[in-house]
Amino acid sequence: MKIGITIGALGIIVSVIGWYGDLDGMSGGILTLFIGYPLILVGLIVVIYRVVTRKR
Repeated sequence: MKIGITIGALGIIVSVIGWYGDLDGMSGGILTLFIGYPLILVGLIVVIYRVVTRKR
């Protein structure tokens, strides 16, 4: 569960960096879309998976 939260937090950080500028040398939107959002999605999936499997 901690891994999922960590991955999601990294995704949020990368998304915020992408929203605020061109820190990757390209468009900030590319950083947000292709790195930030997938990390958030993977983090949520891991957390949900851990919660579901923990109750069994």
